[in-house]
Amino acid sequence: MAALKPKLRGFGRIETRLAILALLPFIALVYWGAETLAFRSAMEDGRSLLADRLQIVRRAVETEVDRFRALSAIVAQDPRIAQALTAGTAEARSRADAYLKTVGDLAGAEQVYLMDTTGLTVSGSRAGEPESFIGGRYDFRPYFLKAMAFGEGRYYGVGVTTGKPGYFVASRVEKDGRILGVVATKVDMSPLETTWARAGQAVGVADGEGVVFLTGLPQWRYRFLFPPRDGTGQILGRERRYAGTDVLERPPLLGSQARPLDRPAMPDLPAFSADAATDLLFAFSRSAIDDWQLFATLPLSGPRGFAQLVAVASVLCALLLLVGAIVVKQRRSMIAMKLRETRVLEERVAERTRDLASEVEMRRRTEAELRATHDSLIHSERLAALGRMSAAIVHEIGQPLSALESRLATVDHYGRQSGREEIVRNVSSMRDLLGRMRRTMHHLRSFAGRRDGRDTADVDLNEALDAALVIAAPRAREAGVRLLSELPSGLPLTRGVAVRLEQVFINLIVNGIDATRQAAGAQITIRSDISDGFVTIHVDDEGCGIDEAVQERLGEPFFTTKITGEGLGLGLAISNTILEDHGGALTFSSRDGGGTRASVRLPVVAGAVTPHLESA
Repeated sequence: MAALKPKLRGFGRIETRLAILALLPFIALVYWGAETLAFRSAMEDGRSLLADRLQIVRRAVETEVDRFRALSAIVAQDPRIAQALTAGTAEARSRADAYLKTVGDLAGAEQVYLMDTTGLTVSGSRAGEPESFIGGRYDFRPYFLKAMAFGEGRYYGVGVTTGKPGYFVASRVEKDGRILGVVATKVDMSPLETTWARAGQAVGVADGEGVVFLTGLPQWRYRFLFPPRDGTGQILGRERRYAGTDVLERPPLLGSQARPLDRPAMPDLPAFSADAATDLLFAFSRSAIDDWQLFATLPLSGPRGFAQLVAVASVLCALLLLVGAIVVKQRRSMIAMKLRETRVLEERVAERTRDLASEVEMRRRTEAELRATHDSLIHSERLAALGRMSAAIVHEIGQPLSALESRLATVDHYGRQSGREEIVRNVSSMRDLLGRMRRTMHHLRSFAGRRDGRDTADVDLNEALDAALVIAAPRAREAGVRLLSELPSGLPLTRGVAVRLEQVFINLIVNGIDATRQAAGAQITIRSDISDGFVTIHVDDEGCGIDEAVQERLGEPFFTTKITGEGLGLGLAISNTILEDHGGALTFSSRDGGGTRASVRLPVVAGAVTPHLESA
């Protein structure tokens, strides 16, 4: 029976998983169906809303244009206008300027101006002002050409004189059947844009070529609704319709989608287009004014969010039908789970009892390790205190030593001038003692100093070792010791400070020279090997070797085996400090046949590890 229970539990879990897998397609179907129906309904509401917005835009635009449609034709009938063109005198033009200013102010037009048959502006409502059109020639503008040819012309574009956009309405001036010129009115339609922007309406108007020129969104102004037709650029450039703008360089709003409206067809109902790039639903219709295209937009996120909300609600309703069965099943599962937890708890108690015995033994070993770690920490704290004390000594004694050096140099100078050899000899002895003190201070400063790692770089170990050998060579010749390098070319790079690593190698080589000074014909050999991402430099001497008791104390500050007065015992302490900063280590061992091996182990730069090399 006990062996059967796990099988029954496994069967129950499999049954639950199968029920969940069978439920997933049902949930997906309910979600998809509800979302689809809700999205279609929301889109229908959105299209209806956009159609109403298009009607509002149409009425607003047509009302604004109708205010000024007949203004130019009325002005063209005034005798002062014809007289300004026929008489050509300053007085006649001045009367025309005054009349045009009065008309412009009363009508609320931006400018009303008069051109002769060549397109040259001879009079205007803003005569004498910096933005006056007087003196400008506009025979290239379509509104002038249409007015000259057909009696009336209308056009929207950016002013080539002021750089401000506007709607131009022009009428031909005639007298006795003879064409005298053209009267034009420029209308500022930016108040419409301001109204749309304040209302937060993403609507606008595009010209016959599909360029948006009125919109409540500044980032849409002077952009094509759709990819332009062939030759559109030449038309806009010839008319200078949008001079000073980058309309031809900016991407269309609706990308590569087909045009919903193609001239000359103008459907009675709006055309709709959903654009994935802008995530907007566009509604389009054409206006009777100059073949303009009106458009309004609605974010698709609204219908989509509504559809998702309805779909989630539908899924929740469907899931509520299954809650009863699931609750019963869950209660049974909970009872079975509690029984399993009781058995598991009993097993864990027994297992914990067995583990306690091993934990007791582990704690004994841990206590021993803690004692060893405690001793190591005490040693490290002593070294840190010694480093701080060394820094304080260097700081307090450095300046007096410099002052004493200066005074002794002065006494030496006067002694040599006076010819008193006894004074010179005593001063020289004192300066030698002072030099020894300064060297001691230098060692203390090196021991106390730390680097923060900001001046590290890739170090060529071949170059560092060559520099150390060059510096140590004179001392080796003086001691009669031969230096031999068996290093391969192309040692891998390590990360650190080259000068500090050279100091380590110099200390080890000099220690080797001092250890082999008494042996005739002795030599110091430098070897290397590379493995596991580390390079090891061996400095082997042929001295008397090193005792195990001495090995334990090597690296302690002020511990030395040299004759009293020949060393401070800081060289190896400084070397250990430098190598710790570089992630390395220094070890010593006795060589077979006599002598000592000092080994410097350093990490190599990632990617710079060469094949395993080991010198003889």
